[in-house]
Amino acid sequence: VAFPAIFERIKAVLAVDKIVRLRGKLDLSKDDEPSIILDDVTEMDPSVFDKKLAGSGAAAKKKKAILWLNASRMSDDEFNELVAMLENYEGETDCALVRGSKKYKLSHGINYCRGLLAELFTLLLEEEIKYVE
Repeated sequence: VAFPAIFERIKAVLAVDKIVRLRGKLDLSKDDEPSIILDDVTEMDPSVFDKKLAGSGAAAKKKKAILWLNASRMSDDEFNELVAMLENYEGETDCALVRGSKKYKLSHGINYCRGLLAELFTLLLEEEIKYVE
């Protein structure tokens, strides 16, 4: 949901197949479908995804790469949502999560791809996502 003043400010960012980051309030009224009351929408620069994927090519296959995710600022529910989302991207890349002083390694690898990065950017900040070869 975008009220008129917000919509006027964000309409230039909205387009088909454009990756955006939404910020707002989640409305979970019992009578209606869940919705987000938008405060802001920012365009995600596709080159951010390309840079983060650059190290995952053929040269990276020689060394075992790992995706580090810093989930320290997440609530328990957000952390559980992150882990559940990662289960949808099973693949060959190792994935480790940092939460406070604890480190967790997923029992399965993940498929490091643009779709995964797009979903990660909805839950984490760019500096909380590190791909290490």
